[in-house]
Amino acid sequence: MKIAKGIKHDGILTGAGKAAWWASTVKSILKNEKYMGEALLQKTHTVNFLTKKRVKNNGIVQQYYAENSYPPIINKEEFAAVQTEFERRSNM
Repeated sequence: MKIAKGIKHDGILTGAGKAAWWASTVKSILKNEKYMGEALLQKTHTVNFLTKKRVKNNGIVQQYYAENSYPPIINKEEFAAVQTEFERRSNM
């Protein structure tokens, strides 16, 4: 992905302080609703409290959507445009 290469070329470090950026990391950032100031809660849930094993929530536990819970970095229109582009590319 060109974005990951550009970020790496610019010398920007990841949140973990690493120099290497992966396309999957950039994709997860672009799909994260927190960047527009909102949050989907309970994306995962604990299936075994002893082992603390967590799995993706596929409707087992109710999810909650919290609007205006964070200061937004991008506006909702830009976020929606990126999601539309992801959808367009997945249908090619």
